[in-house]
Amino acid sequence: GETLRARGASPFSRPVDPVADKVPTYTQVVKKPMDLGTVQLNFHRGAYSTAQELREDVVLVWKNCLAFNGQDNELYHDARQLAEHFDA
Repeated sequence: GETLRARGASPFSRPVDPVADKVPTYTQVVKKPMDLGTVQLNFHRGAYSTAQELREDVVLVWKNCLAFNGQDNELYHDARQLAEHFDA
């Protein structure tokens, strides 16, 4: 919950839509999409057996963003900041 409400987290709160978000190559680069909204839903559904499983999905959100977006992209920097916030 706290990471989802953090400054800059909004773009990570829902799945990437390659058409609506105008990123047609997203699924070619990102093989296992994940977003914080899905993580939260999975948590409330009891889909995670351990805290480590939840953590792995949150880290996957950041890794996907960093893999798809270059360092000159604002989302890249937001993901890095959120990752640091999450690990704090």
